[in-house]
Amino acid sequence: IILSDGSRVTLNAKSMLKYPVVFTDSIREVYVEGEALFEVKEDHGKPFIVNGKDFSVNVLGTTFNVMSYDEEPMSLVTLLKGKVKTSSGNTAVILKTGEQASIAQDKQIQVENVDTDMVVAWVNKKIDFNGERLDVIMRKICRWYDVQVLYETPAMRERRFTGVLLYDNPLEVFLDWLSTTTDMQFTLSDGVITIKNFKNK
Repeated sequence: IILSDGSRVTLNAKSMLKYPVVFTDSIREVYVEGEALFEVKEDHGKPFIVNGKDFSVNVLGTTFNVMSYDEEPMSLVTLLKGKVKTSSGNTAVILKTGEQASIAQDKQIQVENVDTDMVVAWVNKKIDFNGERLDVIMRKICRWYDVQVLYETPAMRERRFTGVLLYDNPLEVFLDWLSTTTDMQFTLSDGVITIKNFKNK
């Protein structure tokens, strides 16, 4: 999406952006649900503000990623270039390039350095994960492919995986890879991924 000021926004699956057809003379303000990559045109006279469900990001000109899905335990703001201020409740932090702010439901903010290439891998239609929990990976898959997931046991959610999923490939290819490289069975039927232990097949 190209906004009226020339800023570009790329939306991930199951994401929504609310924005005016033309920004006002004093402020550029949008609202996002889901995940989006913002490339904001610099304009010192008009701050650019992104509002999410439990936070806001204030910036003049920069590139950053916002992830704020209802089913995720926290929202994430990742800075790729420039400088932004992220606020939630009475807390505000200034992010530097390569930093990510995690905003919890109690409006507490934690900041850490991250691999920004992995964070925005979705823009290139892939999931790049390194030691990530299975339930986190499956939530991303469910949003992109519009499917649901069913675990045989809750403990399966905590298993960790490293790899790359290309969204251009059929989902079945990725599930077959998981089934052949683990002791778990991943099957897709009627829009539901079922995950079982092989010993219980």
